Amino acid sequence: MNTNGGSSSGGTSSASSTNGWRKIDSKWYFYKNGVKQTGWLLDKSKWYFLDSNGVMQTGWIKDDGKWYFLDSDGVMATGWKKVNGKWYFLDSKGVMQTGWLKDDEKWYYLDSDGAMATGWKKVNGKWYFLDSDGVMQTGWLKDDEKWYYLDSDGAMATGWKKVNGKWYFLDSDGVMQTGWLKDNTKWYYLNSSGEMATGIIQTDGNYYALKDNGEMLANTSIPVESNGALKI
Repeated sequence: MNTNGGSSSGGTSSASSTNGWRKIDSKWYFYKNGVKQTGWLLDKSKWYFLDSNGVMQTGWIKDDGKWYFLDSDGVMATGWKKVNGKWYFLDSKGVMQTGWLKDDEKWYYLDSDGAMATGWKKVNGKWYFLDSDGVMQTGWLKDDEKWYYLDSDGAMATGWKKVNGKWYFLDSDGVMQTGWLKDNTKWYYLNSSGEMATGIIQTDGNYYALKDNGEMLANTSIPVESNGALKI
């Protein structure tokens, strides 16, 4: 923010002895010793912006390559601000933020236009999920009847993932898998909760033996059919 605020003469002749705010033709101006002010103005601990004609601005303005928002009374906004149904965040100097933002120990993502993102968002090649309040999620997430796992940094996991001592498999879209899974020529079984099974299991009317690492046994010295089913 350029806080040096220029000044220029103007207004009506009656303004020559004016100090403070003055409304002329439905527009607001600020005078110091009768001189109309321009640029950034600090008045009673609040910031305002007056254009080159001295007119107090409202709404979005761009100054020195940065975006600011001025409320309907001209006061520069800071913190979260909802504009036309979208949320934005302006730092303590009023500058609109973009990208990742940490606020009150929660993470948010603000698009290139400053609008707070919700739902799935791809950032630098990784997928993240922001809830309806814009908060980045971690851990298990159910979306559209499908389960996903988001790491501690919020990035969506794919492939094998160990959670609380149990193994799960998430496909290339991040969706948790269940049932039989073939991975690198080996078969595994994931139960209805997505947990990788070990030991003896029964499914589809057959019994199967699975190693401690989840691999299905087949064509071994124990009575196992070529399809992995135990001969019981």
